[in-house]
Amino acid sequence: MNSFSIMIALGGRYDIRYISSLYREAPVLLMALVINIYSLVGIPPLMGFFGKQMIISGGLLGGYVGIVTIGIITSVISGAYYLRVIKEIMLKREEKRRERREEGGAVTWVISIITLLTVFYGVNPRLIMLPITIMVS
Repeated sequence: MNSFSIMIALGGRYDIRYISSLYREAPVLLMALVINIYSLVGIPPLMGFFGKQMIISGGLLGGYVGIVTIGIITSVISGAYYLRVIKEIMLKREEKRRERREEGGAVTWVISIITLLTVFYGVNPRLIMLPITIMVS
């Protein structure tokens, strides 16, 4: 959900040069994008790591070693692609200055809240899982 919110905030401009120019224009949005990509890769202590860990341990407990092995291999391959995007974003800077992006509205709030939840899940998962457990039961 956070990835889609960030793409909405980018306003249809998805090329790497434009995204790397956000370093000067909207550093908070760029930081949220980088944290989100790290979570998709599965870097601890972000939420994506714990999600992958739960899926892999559930598969191993169920006896699906082959499928878990394929999942781990595809996760490593996709991680290489995600990290390549981060490298391109952080190392390529656009020389000419673009007009300043206006940040505000509901999309900014959604991105901020989901990014904070992603980071805080690694700090104390019970804070996030407790309301979900209460709603389910």
